[in-house]
Amino acid sequence: MIPILNSEQIKAIDIYTIEHEPIASVDLMERAVDRLLSHFLYLENKKIHVICGTGNNGGDGLVLARKLWHSMVHCRVTIVDFGNKHSEDFSINLIRLQQKTEVNISVIHSPMKLKLEADEILADAIFGNGLKKVLTGDYLTLIQMINQSKAEIYSIDVPSGLLSENETPYDAFVHANKTLVLEIPRPSLFNPMNQIDFELVEIGLHKSFILQQSTNQFVISEEDVKIYPRNRFAFKNSFGHLLVVGGSKGMYGAPVISAKAAFKCGVGLVTCLVPEQGAQSVHSHLMEAMVLDCGMYYLEGSLPEITKYNAITIGMGIGQEKRTYEFLVELLRTAKTPFVIDADALNLLALHKGVKNIPLGSIITPHPGEFKRLVGEWGSESERLEKLRDLAATTESIVILKGTYTAIAVPDGRVLFNTTGSVSLATAGSGDLLSGMIGSFLAQGYTPLDAAMRGVYYHGKAGGHFQGVPVRAEEIINAIRF
Repeated sequence: MIPILNSEQIKAIDIYTIEHEPIASVDLMERAVDRLLSHFLYLENKKIHVICGTGNNGGDGLVLARKLWHSMVHCRVTIVDFGNKHSEDFSINLIRLQQKTEVNISVIHSPMKLKLEADEILADAIFGNGLKKVLTGDYLTLIQMINQSKAEIYSIDVPSGLLSENETPYDAFVHANKTLVLEIPRPSLFNPMNQIDFELVEIGLHKSFILQQSTNQFVISEEDVKIYPRNRFAFKNSFGHLLVVGGSKGMYGAPVISAKAAFKCGVGLVTCLVPEQGAQSVHSHLMEAMVLDCGMYYLEGSLPEITKYNAITIGMGIGQEKRTYEFLVELLRTAKTPFVIDADALNLLALHKGVKNIPLGSIITPHPGEFKRLVGEWGSESERLEKLRDLAATTESIVILKGTYTAIAVPDGRVLFNTTGSVSLATAGSGDLLSGMIGSFLAQGYTPLDAAMRGVYYHGKAGGHFQGVPVRAEEIINAIRF
C-alpha cells in the first residue's frame, strides 16, 4: 500500500533522501522533472505556458521549461513575484534557464499583468507542498483568473492553493485537468469536494523512510491485489459457492448483474435467491446460475437452506418492503457465512435502525446517499472520514464508501483509497456488479479486506478501460481483467 502523508512528513522525506542518497536538492529536482516530462512531450504541437512561483515548486517549473525547450517544445514562462522570498533552488534554476535557453520569461508583480492565450496549455508551478493558509489577495485573484481562462491545466505536485491536509474553499486553488503528484499522495487529493484528477509520478524518494512514516490512510496498489494462482487439478467446488440474494417486482436485473460479475471473477458456483416471479428471468439471462425462490414479488417468509454457501451477497434490487426487512434480519441472524451487504439491504437497515443486525466481519458497500442514511449528515471531509471509521469500528466490518476515489474503512482505523476507475462507472448496475465481484472473491476464500480491495480495484480498472465513454453494466463486466 502507498502511504498518504502530510506536508511535514513529505518535507522530511525530501530532506532524508537528499542527505542519505546522497543527492543535491537541485539534482533531485532535475530527476523529478525528468520523470514527469513525458506528460508534456506529447503536447509538442501546442504552446505550453509555465506559470511559476518563487519557491521550490516554481523551481520545478523552471526546470520543466528548460527541458521542454531542449526537447523542441514551444513554451514560455511567467514568474509570479508578489514579494515572496526566492528559494535557493528557484534562483539556481532561473539562472540555468536564462543561460541555457532562449525561453521567453516574464515577471509579474500584479495578477492583472498575467497574460493568457487561448491556444496555450498551462503548467501550474506556483505553490507546491507545504502551503499553510488559504490564499487571499493578489494570489487568490491570480488563481481565479487562471480558473476562468478555461485553459487545459497541468499542476505539478499540487494544484496551487490546495492545502495538503485542511479544507480549502473550491475557488481558492487551481482547477487542474491533471495533477502530477511527485510520488507521495496527501489527504486533500481524496476529498470528493475538491474533484482532483491526479497521477502519481515516482521520483526516487527513499522508499524505506517513506514506509517508516506514521499514517492510517493508504492508496491501494497493484501489488496489494494479486490474484491467487489456480491449481490445474482443481474443480468448480474448489472456487466457492456464492449466494446472490436480490430482486423484487421490476428489479430482477440487479441480481443477474451481480451473478454475472461473480462468475467473471472466478467463483465456481452461483445460486440466485429471488422472488418467485423473477426466477424465470434469472434462468433466461444467466443459464450458469442455479435459482431458489422465496416470496412471490418480494423476498419474504421462511428462509431456504443456506448452510452450503461460502459467501452471501444481498441487497441488490430487493426493495424496501417491511416484510423484506424481516426476511433480511432473519437471514443476517441465521447465516454463519460472510456477507456483502449492499443497496436496499442498507436502506432497510437504515430505515428500521437495524445496523446492529450486521454480522461481525461483513462487507458493507454504500454509495454516498446510502451512507448518509446510515450515519447522518456531515459538515466536512474530516467528519465524513470519522463517521466512516466509526461505522467500520462499531460493526466490526469492512465499509466501502463508493465514489471517484472509493474509500475502504477497516475496523482498526485505517482507510484505504482506490484510484482506478472512470466516469464510465456512473451507470445503472455498476454497484450491483461490484457487489458480485466482492462476493465472488469472498466465496473463493479471500479475507473480507482482501476481497474488498480486489473487487474495488478491478471494478475500477474495468471501468477505466472505457476512459469516460458511456457504457452499460454488461460491457463493464466483459472488460474485467486480472
